[in-house]
Amino acid sequence: MTNFMDRTLRLYRRSPEGLQFIWVYGFENGNIHIDSGLCGKMADRKQVPATEREKIALFVQAMTGDGFSEVDEEGMTFMEIVFPVAGDFADDAEFQKRNELVDSLDEFLALTGQGFVDGASSGMGTMEVAFMSADAETSKSVIADWLSKGDWNDFQSIEAA
Repeated sequence: MTNFMDRTLRLYRRSPEGLQFIWVYGFENGNIHIDSGLCGKMADRKQVPATEREKIALFVQAMTGDGFSEVDEEGMTFMEIVFPVAGDFADDAEFQKRNELVDSLDEFLALTGQGFVDGASSGMGTMEVAFMSADAETSKSVIADWLSKGDWNDFQSIEAA
């Protein structure tokens, strides 16, 4: 395993309950965040002082010994949320809505261990927000539910691309 202290480390393990995750990231304000839980559910978050890097490295080593493994982008599924737009391309209000979704979705994906936003586009009567998912079926269901409860309930589809 490469040195993970300068990037987000995403560990996953299949269990009878579903896909479990541990994310180690956020090397700011003197703390490192460790989020863990079941993919699609809100994470339990611990903050550990960055001075305890050795303990964190031992924790990661123990978790990999317990069946967790790192998943990089190549091991994830590229997905898109598609929204209709009024014309061929998004207008200013639609762009603002899309940009707000990008920020909120990225946070939601991280807090539920599902993945991260990978860009956005518009054209041909739609706008799309792309993301990488560790578990496509879970993401499709959980994100559809999350979108339907907010300002983005007019989405057209969520699909693996």
